[in-house]
Amino acid sequence: FFSSRRRHTRLQGDWSSDVCSSDLLTESLGYGKYIIELEGNPAKLDKDLVVGFFTYDHVDSLNHHREIDIEFSRWGNENNDNSQYVLQPFVIAQNVHRFQSDLSRRSRHEINWNKGCVEFSSCYLTGENDSLPCEKYASWSHKPRPRLQKNQEKFSMNVWIFKTDFPSDFNDYEFIVTRFEFIPYKFHNSLRLF
Repeated sequence: FFSSRRRHTRLQGDWSSDVCSSDLLTESLGYGKYIIELEGNPAKLDKDLVVGFFTYDHVDSLNHHREIDIEFSRWGNENNDNSQYVLQPFVIAQNVHRFQSDLSRRSRHEINWNKGCVEFSSCYLTGENDSLPCEKYASWSHKPRPRLQKNQEKFSMNVWIFKTDFPSDFNDYEFIVTRFEFIPYKFHNSLRLF
């Protein structure tokens, strides 16, 4: 739900069925900069939950759905780093960059996608307004071969449970997106949804 220009996404339930909360844009945005800002969440992210921000083409399975991800999860193992940048398929080691995030802090995450390269960055927000100072803590650049061309992929965000029926701590989880903005290449106007 939306409140005061914020997007709240919550995973909750009786844990007796497949559970996933997600949002999907209806139009493809293509090449450009995707900016996501998150409110800090003092609740610990359960080892079995996955919070994802990604592009996805539901039709094009030949190109791994043109999926580009920023994900927060320990993938069922408490000892794993809790964050990753991914260009699918994830089974190719050089397509994944894992790192640790302090999810209790406000943060900004960016995907810069052009014809030849996908660049990712993450930083902690340290100010109080739109021109927030940013303390970078992770970045990665990848040149996929063959090149990842835009098509009908749409931007999505979701939270879901990995390989189990319920979170190990049985708690609900919520993340709050305080900003989503897209800045297309070759244009000067951005699309800021909130």
